[in-house]
Amino acid sequence: MAFPPDGRLFVCQQGGQLRVIKTGSLLSTPFVSLTVESSGERGLLGIAFDPNFATNNYIYLYYTVSTSPNHNRISRFTAAGDTAVPGSEAVILELDNLSSATNLNGGALPSPAAKPVRRGLPSAPLVLRCSNSVSLIPCPIRGWRCPMQMARS
Repeated sequence: MAFPPDGRLFVCQQGGQLRVIKTGSLLSTPFVSLTVESSGERGLLGIAFDPNFATNNYIYLYYTVSTSPNHNRISRFTAAGDTAVPGSEAVILELDNLSSATNLNGGALPSPAAKPVRRGLPSAPLVLRCSNSVSLIPCPIRGWRCPMQMARS
């Protein structure tokens, strides 16, 4: 879950819906509904608001795709009020394929060789909070890294 500057609360549901709580009430329409692989610890796992969200309305989501081979993805969506602009998903990063284990892969972070699919990342640091409380942070030299991996490198 995460708060944009306007005070709403966005909540990731493992099954793929991003829900919005506004002025203390859960809105009936999800911000977006993604088709995800949600077994074990997979699914819609993380959210981050662009540092310039107030002007560009970009939201970044981290989720497990439902197509084979299963892997995690980071995509950018554009907000239009309390819902995503239809068709606004821009895939930013496709991570390595997942193993058959469905646990402990919220941190299935990319290898140092992972490359963004598309440019358009914010210039300020972007932090995605994942289901296992690990944060993905951009590293301009070696791609997306986990702070725990950085400590071991």
